[in-house]
Amino acid sequence: MKNIQTVDIVDMTDTFNGLGYVNNKPWHVVGALPGETVKAKVIKKTRQFILAVAQEINNSSESRVIPRCKHFLECSGCTLQHLSQNKQIDVKIDQLKKSLATIGVDCLIEAIKDQAWNYRRRARISVKYVEKKQTLAIGFRELQSQYVTLMSTCEVLESAFAKHIKEVHHYLSQMPSIRTIPQLEMTVLSGQCHLIIRHLDNFQDTDYLLLKELAAATGIYLYLQGNDLHVKALGDQPPMQIEYRSIKYQVSHFDFVQVNEQVNLKLLDYIDSKVDKMKNIHDLFCGIGNISLALANKSNSVIGYEMSENMVNKAMDNAKINHIENCKFYTVDLYQKRLCIKFNKEDVVIVDPPRSGLGQALIGALIDYQPISLIYVSCGAKSLVEDLDKLQERYEVKSIMVFDMFTHTKHYETVVELTRR
Repeated sequence: MKNIQTVDIVDMTDTFNGLGYVNNKPWHVVGALPGETVKAKVIKKTRQFILAVAQEINNSSESRVIPRCKHFLECSGCTLQHLSQNKQIDVKIDQLKKSLATIGVDCLIEAIKDQAWNYRRRARISVKYVEKKQTLAIGFRELQSQYVTLMSTCEVLESAFAKHIKEVHHYLSQMPSIRTIPQLEMTVLSGQCHLIIRHLDNFQDTDYLLLKELAAATGIYLYLQGNDLHVKALGDQPPMQIEYRSIKYQVSHFDFVQVNEQVNLKLLDYIDSKVDKMKNIHDLFCGIGNISLALANKSNSVIGYEMSENMVNKAMDNAKINHIENCKFYTVDLYQKRLCIKFNKEDVVIVDPPRSGLGQALIGALIDYQPISLIYVSCGAKSLVEDLDKLQERYEVKSIMVFDMFTHTKHYETVVELTRR
C-alpha cells in the first residue's frame, strides 16, 4: 500500500475526520471534509481502517476555512481548525442527533459557545531535547507520534502562557539540565499562569538562575516537581483560585477544573436555571464543588459525592471559605455494586461523570428511587447515549444543550435535563 493516496471524502467519522474508501477499505483522514478529494498520508494502519492526514486539498468544501495555527495537522492539540466554530458545533450536534435517534430520542439540541481562541487554561506540554538537531522542542505530541511538535505559538492555550512560549523556550534551552525535563504542567487562573516544571534529576545553580530570570521576564509563577512528585514553589506564589459570581474556589495544580473558564461559567448559569428553588440537590462526581457550591444559594441543601477523599476535603474547605453551611460532601465509590446513596422523590440529582459514564449500579439507583429531576452533564457522547437508553425506563429527555468547551477538538460537553415519567 502506498503511504500517500488520493481519497474521495464522502462523509465524516464519529471523531470528525473525513471518511473515504480506497479499495473498499475505510480511510479516516484528519483535516478533510465531505465533498473534497485529498491526497492523504498514512499515519496509522489498523484492521478496521487507515488513519491518514490530508496533505493536499482538491475542490475544497465550502465549509473549509483557513486554519489559524501554523502547526495545524502537525500538532495533535487541534484537529478541527479547518472548520469555523459554528460549523464545528453543527457537525457535533448532527452526530449527537444521529446517536440519540438510535435510542428513540428526538429533542431540539441547542448550543452555547464563547471565544474560540486562547481559551484553554490547563494543559500538559511535552519537552524534548532533540540531540540530532541540537534543539529543544516544547509542545504537544505530533499526530499519532511520540515526537514533540516544535511549537513557537499556540492559538488555543490561554494567552498568559501562549504569548510567552518563545521566552520559555529561550530560557529552558540554556539550562544545563534541560535533558532531564520531560514535561510542563500549565494552569492559568484569573489571568495568572502557573507552570510546573517536571525534572528527573537535581538542578544545578545555573538552572535555578535561568528559571528565576524566566519568572522575572514573563510573570509566570514557577514550580518544580522532582522524583518525589512533590510540587515546590520557586519563590513566593499567590493562592490558586477561581471565582464564580461571589464564590471563590481554592484549587491546586492537579485538581480537576474545566479547561474553558468562560464556557464553564455559562454551564453553571445554565444548570442554575434548570434547578427549582428550595429543592434538595444531590451532586454526584462533585469534584471540588464546582456545581455544588454554585447552587447552594438557591437550594434547601446540597450533598456532594466524590470518589476522591482529597477532592472532598477541598470541597469542604471551599464551602467553609465561602461561609456556605447548607452543603455537605462525602467520599463514596460511585461505581460500587451496592450504593449507599438514597434519593427522595422530590430531590434533584446532578451527575457529572467521567467519559466512561455512570455505571450500572448508579443507573439502577436512579431508576429505583426515581428523583423528580435529573441533570446529566457529559463529556462523552457515546456513554451519554448508552446511559440515556437505560434511564428511559423512568425518565424522559426534556432539553439538551451542547457546550463548546473544547473548540477545535473532537470533544464537547452536553447537559441533558430529564424528568420523571
